Amino acid sequence: MISAATSDAENGQSDEGSEPGASSLSVYERAFCEAFVVNGGNATAAAIAAGYAENSAHVQGSRLLSRTRVAQRIGRLVRNFAQASLPQVIRIAAEIA
Repeated sequence: MISAATSDAENGQSDEGSEPGASSLSVYERAFCEAFVVNGGNATAAAIAAGYAENSAHVQGSRLLSRTRVAQRIGRLVRNFAQASLPQVIRIAAEIA
């Protein structure tokens, strides 16, 4: 389960996040987004990792992906990951060429 570090933890809201719109997502939604990107896009596994019940994780994962703010956050995370990884990819490609 996810534990919130803010006073709004009981309703799943947090004021953390330096990205625009990041604070409008609940702690669970942000955890889902991060887990979804890290695990390669498995919504069920991401929902479980974010703290949703296993028996409803497949439904929650699908519902979360349909939310615009969640999809936007996932897009930002993927872009940030790709940008951070690009120098390593170029270096490795140069080494094997």
